[in-house]
Amino acid sequence: MILRKRMSPSVIRRIGLLSLAAGILANWYFQRHAHWSSGWTDGVYGFLYGVGIGGLGLSVWMDRRRSEPR
Repeated sequence: MILRKRMSPSVIRRIGLLSLAAGILANWYFQRHAHWSSGWTDGVYGFLYGVGIGGLGLSVWMDRRRSEPR
């Protein structure tokens, strides 16, 4: 409810795309620097992927809901 009233779908889409890009870069970076535990690194880029996919899905849902006739 908070996101629906305060943020436009384009802002949520940008956040989703940025977090997906950050997740991909984090995955690439953590694979090359293996001194962190794999559980911690999996959690970090898994979280970023989840925020990205969720944000993109939410923005598509908000766009479709806005364009439907009432």
